[in-house]
Amino acid sequence: MRYFYFFVLVLVSSGCVWYEADIELALKNNDPSNCYSGLASQEKDLSLCDKITSHEAKSECMRRIAASTNDLSICERMSGVDRDLCVKTLAVERRDLNLCESIQSQSEKDYCYSGVALNSGMTVYCNKISNVYSKFDCIESISVNRKDASICLEITTPALRDTCIRRVAERHRQKFVCQGIKDDYLRGSCENFAT
Repeated sequence: MRYFYFFVLVLVSSGCVWYEADIELALKNNDPSNCYSGLASQEKDLSLCDKITSHEAKSECMRRIAASTNDLSICERMSGVDRDLCVKTLAVERRDLNLCESIQSQSEKDYCYSGVALNSGMTVYCNKISNVYSKFDCIESISVNRKDASICLEITTPALRDTCIRRVAERHRQKFVCQGIKDDYLRGSCENFAT
């Protein structure tokens, strides 16, 4: 029990008091170095991330600072998936589709395109996504966010297009939008839920 109180004292004295999630992570992993992440973010001090022993926590710390300082060079110090996640974070923040191009993992690249598209509200960016269902999800999300079912017409698969229109109608309680649905059953269902 004395060890627990000593550990909490170390956490509090290390600057962890500002970040409850960092305290919980430190207690869970029995590693006070995780507290450096919160302090590093607050101070925008990358050198504090180097004191973190957990690879995952250290990468997250670096991503936080890269995002808060808008500094791509921090991402370039990372490799593999860690680098991809960092670049994706900056690309979405900056709404910069070109940054997505440098991501190695195709799935992370697709998430990047989707994030930039959603953040900018531009469906043209959804077309860069390689997975057809993810591409449709991207278009659907933008149409729902913009309350514009006409955007759903960009979806070429009739069933997915109808589902998109239904989501817009139901989310925004626009029964008249249901008339754009071709499938009779789905249209009726939409009209019932959109009122």
